[in-house]
Amino acid sequence: MIKKIVFYLLCSLPVWLSAQYDAPLRIELECAKDQNDYHFIAADTNGLFVIYEGNDLSPDTTTWVFVHYDTNFQKIAHFIIPMPTLTEYISAAQSEHFVYFLFQKRFPKKEPVQTLLLTIDLKNFSYNLQRINNLTNPKLTKLWAMDNHIALLAEEEKQDHLYFYDFFQKNHQEITNGTDYRIEFCEPDTVHHSWLIGLKEGKLNQYSNIHIYKLDIQDNTIHHYLLPPTQDITYNSLRAIVINTDTTLLLGTYNNQQDKYSSQLHSGVFTVVWNDTLFSYPKFFSYTGLKSQTAQSKKNDVSALNLQLLIAPTAHGKGQYTFITEVFYPEYNYQSSYYDDFGYGFGTNHYSGTTFAGYKFLNAYITTFDPSGNLLWDNFFPLSNNLTQSLRTHLSIHYLGQEALILYPRNNHIINTLLKNGETIIKLSAFPIETNSSRDVVEYNRHTQIQFWYGNNFIISGYQYLYTKGKRNDKRYVFFLNKVQYW
Repeated sequence: MIKKIVFYLLCSLPVWLSAQYDAPLRIELECAKDQNDYHFIAADTNGLFVIYEGNDLSPDTTTWVFVHYDTNFQKIAHFIIPMPTLTEYISAAQSEHFVYFLFQKRFPKKEPVQTLLLTIDLKNFSYNLQRINNLTNPKLTKLWAMDNHIALLAEEEKQDHLYFYDFFQKNHQEITNGTDYRIEFCEPDTVHHSWLIGLKEGKLNQYSNIHIYKLDIQDNTIHHYLLPPTQDITYNSLRAIVINTDTTLLLGTYNNQQDKYSSQLHSGVFTVVWNDTLFSYPKFFSYTGLKSQTAQSKKNDVSALNLQLLIAPTAHGKGQYTFITEVFYPEYNYQSSYYDDFGYGFGTNHYSGTTFAGYKFLNAYITTFDPSGNLLWDNFFPLSNNLTQSLRTHLSIHYLGQEALILYPRNNHIINTLLKNGETIIKLSAFPIETNSSRDVVEYNRHTQIQFWYGNNFIISGYQYLYTKGKRNDKRYVFFLNKVQYW
C-alpha cells in the first residue's frame, strides 16, 4: 500500500488519495433503477448517517432506517423507527450537539399534515422522535440548526414562510413582515446566539426592498433593519457571513436599471458591511466581463438564452470571503417528422417540436472580498458542455490556508483546480469516481455531488448505473458514498 500511495503522489497533481480497490472507502447500496431512495448527512468527525424507508408494519405504519457510520465507513449502529405510512423525508441539519431529521406526512390531502422531527444526540447517540404540533404547512423544503433550535423553510408559489422551533420547549413561531417575501438567507450566528434572516419583499418576480432580521434566541427579541436603498439599483439576492463579534459581511447580486438584460442576467455583485445597527454604503462590482464572455461563448444575443443565475454557498478562508454565481440556460432537442394521414402517399403532414434536454452549465463567476467588502480577486470559470436535469449549484470551494480548492462533478469524474489570489497554481484536472472493483463499468451517474466533510476529507455522493465487465446483462443501480482526501 505504501508503494502504491507513493507512486500516486509522484504521478498526480493535484494530489488526491482516493479509495484503493483493495480497501475501498466506499458505501454502496442497491436500489430500484432511477429512484432516489437514500439520503445522508455528514456529521463532521462524528461520521455520517444514511437514511432510507424500510418495510411496512401495517397499513398505517412503516419503518425508517437510520444507519450510523464512522469516518472510516464502518457501521456503528442503526435505528429502526416506526412512522406513519406515506411519511416523506424533507431535510437534515447538524448543530454542535444534535443532528436533526425533518419528515412530513402530506397525503392523503383530506387528512391533516403531520410534521415530524427526529433528533439524535451526538454525545450518546440516543434519539427522540416528536411531532411539531400546529405546523401543517405542506411545503417545507429545508432545515437549519443551532444548538437546540431549528429553522424551517416552506417555499410556496407566491411567497416563502420561515418557522423557528425550540426542540426543548416544543414551541414554534413564524417570522413575517406582513408582505409577500422570499427568504434570501437564514444564518445561525453562534457568536451572538441569534439567527440572521434576509427577506426579499415583493410579488412574484418583482422585488424591491430587502429586510434583515436578527432573532435573539436567549430573550426572543427581534431586531428589524432595511438594507440601505440605492437609486437606480435593484437588489436581487443577499447572503451573510459572520466575520467576528462586531462584523457581518453581506454579499449579493444587483441589477442596474439601465442594464438592457438585467431581467435575465444580474448586473454584478455588491457588498455591505454590517456593524451592530450600522450598514456601510454598498460597494458595487460589475459583471461586464461575464456578460461579454457569455455572449461570445454562444455567439448569440444574451437576452435570447433565457439565462438562469444561481447563488452557490459562500466560502471563507483567512481574511477571504467568496461569493459564487453560476449561470445556466435550458437546452432543447428539436424533432422533425413526416406522416401520411391516409397511407396512400397523399395528405403528408409535417410535425416538428422540441423536448427539454436539460440545463446547460454555462459558466461561474467567483468574487472574493476582504472583511471590509473590498474586492481581493475574481475568477471567470467557463463550464461548457455540462448538462444537468435539475437546476442546482454544482461548484464548491474550500480554502486550504490562502489557497482556494475548486471542485465540481462531471460525468464519472471530479473536476478540480487550485487558485491563489485568483491565479491558477494547479491547472484544471480530473480524477475518476472509483467503484468497488476495477471491473465495474459505469453507464451513467445521477445527482453526483462532492462536499467538504472534515479536515482534508471530502464526500462524493450520488447514484450510478453499472455492471461488471463480461456481465453486461447483470446491471445494478446503486447509491454510493466515496471518501476522498486532498493532500
